[in-house]
Amino acid sequence: MATSEKRIAANRQNALLARGPKTPGGKANSRRNALKHGLTGEGVVLPAEMEAEVAAMTERWVAEMEPADEVERQFVDDAVLACIRRKQAAKMEMARRIQAASRALTSWAEDRRVAAEELALKLPRRPGLIARQLRRTLQGCELVIDRWHGLLRAAEAGTAWDEGQRARALDLLGVPIEDRGHHPRVHDKATAEELATVAREEIEHLEGRRDGYLEDDDEADRLLAETGLAFDDSPAGRRLWGYEQANHRIFIRGVEELRRRRVACGLGPGPARPRPRREPAADTSMLLPPAAPEGGTAGPRPAPAEAVALTIAPARPLAPAAPAPPPLPGNRRQRRAQQALARRRA
Repeated sequence: MATSEKRIAANRQNALLARGPKTPGGKANSRRNALKHGLTGEGVVLPAEMEAEVAAMTERWVAEMEPADEVERQFVDDAVLACIRRKQAAKMEMARRIQAASRALTSWAEDRRVAAEELALKLPRRPGLIARQLRRTLQGCELVIDRWHGLLRAAEAGTAWDEGQRARALDLLGVPIEDRGHHPRVHDKATAEELATVAREEIEHLEGRRDGYLEDDDEADRLLAETGLAFDDSPAGRRLWGYEQANHRIFIRGVEELRRRRVACGLGPGPARPRPRREPAADTSMLLPPAAPEGGTAGPRPAPAEAVALTIAPARPLAPAAPAPPPLPGNRRQRRAQQALARRRA
């Protein structure tokens, strides 16, 4: 006994004296061990792939933006890190969609049943909410039907429900805990026949929901998941979505702060981009007559077929210009009516 107490005291003393790694290498290893996905934190430690992308993108941005001081360089670093993290979160989200599509093809009903069982564990604590959530899905509705069948068999045996069975029935009905002492149908004085009637009515109602529209809804959800278009409503999927949106806001804020600082310093929104090069004009020297050299005449020069055709084509005589029509009498409306009438006659 004394030995175990001495051991416990020594462990406590060591825990008080332990302060973590002291050397830079030990600190780096500790950070590397705590790394999960690299989507949060200051970005001191990142996965190897993200670290390479950040380094390459930072080099390009520094060459293009040309930060003037440490403040602008910090804006560039923050924007680059947020941009890479946003892309990484999108990649991870797409990978989860592909995995969910594969699971939907092979084990859709089983996975949904497991989710319903996990949700049903919360039923005693929050019966009003969880009971309604279970009834919204096909597998959850079937789980509730199975539990009502168990209660129905107990009531049909001729014995009234005990306290645990009544609590289960009230959970399935979604009755809040504070209202259970005044329920009109499920109470300690109800007979077995009355309780069996309650179970039959609930089973009939739930089977109507299942056969009415829950099967069609489940089939539609399965097809949507197989195509990878279903929204990932799991806690991990929501966290990924939050990381993506947070890094997007950091990226936009960093770029806007850098732009605002450059405008305030009179440097403009950023380095001037090179103007697009214009295409050289077409060579029309073949269509022009050669210039005569000094002291002599220029020899004949071959011309393209288009130029020859233009030179040998006879000139079309120009039609004489029609004289301007004399002004019509009357006001503007009358003149327009006369012009329209002349056009119709022509």
